[in-house]
Amino acid sequence: YPSDDGAFLVTRVSRRGIRRLYASRFQLFRLTAILAAIALAFGAWTGMRLVNPLLLMRRRIAEYRSAPDARSRAEIALDHPDELGALSREFQELADLLRERLEQSSELAADLAHDMKNPIATVEATAEMLASGQPIDEPRQQRLSRALGSASSHLRRSVEGMLELARLEEALSSSHREAIELGELVTSIIDELREDPAHDGIDIESKTSGKPVIRGARPELELLARNLLSNALAFCDRQVFIEARSIDSGAEIRISDDGPGVSEGNREKIFKRFFTARPKGTESGTGLGLAIVRSIAEAHGGTVELLEESPLPGACFRVMLP
Repeated sequence: YPSDDGAFLVTRVSRRGIRRLYASRFQLFRLTAILAAIALAFGAWTGMRLVNPLLLMRRRIAEYRSAPDARSRAEIALDHPDELGALSREFQELADLLRERLEQSSELAADLAHDMKNPIATVEATAEMLASGQPIDEPRQQRLSRALGSASSHLRRSVEGMLELARLEEALSSSHREAIELGELVTSIIDELREDPAHDGIDIESKTSGKPVIRGARPELELLARNLLSNALAFCDRQVFIEARSIDSGAEIRISDDGPGVSEGNREKIFKRFFTARPKGTESGTGLGLAIVRSIAEAHGGTVELLEESPLPGACFRVMLP
């Protein structure tokens, strides 16, 4: 019946239908109970499959973050074949990478602080002597001047070397990789070094075996070869030999010289940052050359090592690149 406020709908229900619905009330209640039990069971199963692994991974992340050292560090990765297991393994790799970067930064800061101790002590001692007001004769004045100059040069080289190493690590993570023929790369660097008057009288020989081609960052690989050659030229007597050759697993570079070689006590130290033991009469280095070589090689998935045997009487370094 229509009206101004709306409409009324009037239906007529069969009494028989009402009786049938009333009679089936127990079946409807039982069906509702069964559906509720299934829903609860499915919810519990979902919680066990999803919520519990997430809670476990959260606890492991908290334990990993608060672990005092690597031995007591908990594993974040879950032994699950599903997407949650894959996610936990990605978290594990990310956490390990961040932890490794943090340890590297701490080691770098410790190395820099250790390297700066002696020049800073020299500057402090010289400042105290000048502030004492005691007369200083000309020979002592010259010694103080040389000490200050040496200390300031050392600090400058260390800071510049650290900046170069930091820029290098940043560049390696985002540098363009291309196919590089190591023989051509080494030859171009040797041709450049031969034109330097400082290397007159030094015989720089090179050899290429096979066709050593790798995929890498050209500027960084040029720096690797240049640092190795500069190191050999600083220690050699009259001869340096470099060989680039292809091997089953990739390519390798060997650089040897006829210098005094590396003493047994320094064989494990030469790749450490700021370690330097150059011969008298040569320009002091930063002690970062071989550390940079190792960083570049490892960033390309390779290795660098000092070999026991050498074709020349001095040291022989080998870089292997996949």
